[in-house]
Amino acid sequence: MMKVVATQELNLELNKTEYKLQFSFRKKNGVDGDFWFTPSGLCKLWIGCLYTQPVGKIDKEVYENLIKELKENKTEFFKDGSNYYTTFGENAIAEVSNANQLLYKIEREWDARKVGEMWVDYQE
Repeated sequence: MMKVVATQELNLELNKTEYKLQFSFRKKNGVDGDFWFTPSGLCKLWIGCLYTQPVGKIDKEVYENLIKELKENKTEFFKDGSNYYTTFGENAIAEVSNANQLLYKIEREWDARKVGEMWVDYQE
């Protein structure tokens, strides 16, 4: 857990999932939704679908550490309670108000496809 102070104090924890998540700056042609899975099981989430509300700027070193942590853990979100946050702009944090909804849909599709697509080994 990392304590971050922007305009409010946040206790950020990585949003760890079974799948890997990465923002995409372009929506994939032929995809109806706002996310898709690559053949290797990486989930790409179109950044244009996010409802973000900037929370405030943070120290550059803290910002860089947050980015590093996100990349190392192959995710894009932090959690503080039931709220989701991501890095935003130049040394800033933003709350993503529709993250719960998006992550729920991603999780459902992942669960439906992970074994059949061989993204994970089947465990009996």
